[in-house]
Amino acid sequence: MKPALFWNDVTLARAGTPVAALYGAGADADALATRMETIGGVRIPIRKDARELDARIEVAVLLGNGAQNPLADALRRAAGLDDADDGYPGKGSYFIREFDLTQPRRVKVLWIAGPDDAGTQRGAEMFARFLRGEGNWFVR
Repeated sequence: MKPALFWNDVTLARAGTPVAALYGAGADADALATRMETIGGVRIPIRKDARELDARIEVAVLLGNGAQNPLADALRRAAGLDDADDGYPGKGSYFIREFDLTQPRRVKVLWIAGPDDAGTQRGAEMFARFLRGEGNWFVR
C-alpha cells in the first residue's frame, strides 16, 4: 500500500505521489509541508513566489492573503472572492475556503488566509488538524 494524504475529503497525495502543491512562502509554508509529510508520508511541493499554478497539480493549497501571496490574490479575484481583512475574518483570525477554478482547467483550491501573519499561521495550524494519512506507516 502506497501512502495517501487527505484534507477532509480532498486528496492531496495518491499512491505515494503528490497531486497537490502548496503555494506560499516563509515559516508557515515550511511548517505546513513538514506536517503534511509527517501525517501522510509524502512531501507536498512548495511553490514559493509562484505567479501561476503548476500544470500537473489537481489541488492548490494557497497560504496567505492577497498582500502576503500574489497568486492567492490573482486566484481569489478570478473566483470573485473577497480577501481576508480586519473586517472579516478579523485581526488574528483566519478562514479556510474551498473553491474550484475551471479556467484554463479544473483545479480545486484550498485557501488559508488571515488579515495578518498571526491569522494566517492560525489557519495553517487548523488546516493541519484536519489532515489524514493512509498507508504512510508502511514506508517508514
